[in-house]
Amino acid sequence: MAADYVIGQANGTDNTSATSNSRLASPRDAVSDGTNLFIADTNNNRVLVYESFPSTDGASADKVLGQSAFGTSTAGTSTTGLSRPFGVTLAGTGLIIADADNNRLVQHSVPVAASGIAFNWQYGQPNNLMGWARNGGATASRMSYPTSVFIEGNKLIVADSNFNRVL
Repeated sequence: MAADYVIGQANGTDNTSATSNSRLASPRDAVSDGTNLFIADTNNNRVLVYESFPSTDGASADKVLGQSAFGTSTAGTSTTGLSRPFGVTLAGTGLIIADADNNRLVQHSVPVAASGIAFNWQYGQPNNLMGWARNGGATASRMSYPTSVFIEGNKLIVADSNFNRVL
């Protein structure tokens, strides 16, 4: 069965990665709260935010997280930057992102107020400017390449890939 429509490409036969408000480069995960759609656009180092579920091929995102604008894709370690986000999940009014190359989780409020906005908190690094792999070794508060994140009740579950474990 053919897809009803395509997100990240102009149509069902295109497959070019690009950095724009309607193109993706190696998307890894997506989550929706029934209104908003969030897509981890891994190779563009960002998460695209659609404020309503797209219903046409090549729909444009409304906002971007991890970058200051749609046309940039630089990896960043800061309160606004992402480096290879893999997993996304929702917890109440928060979007949690597995920021794999920064070896941390970050959280943004939903609805997202603006593109390029700073995250509310991070977990897995001693501060917002560090993205070190294996920083401090394998402990309950350090991660190495988290790739998936999931909420079950009041539990946050994280696949911590390079430490070969699930937290």
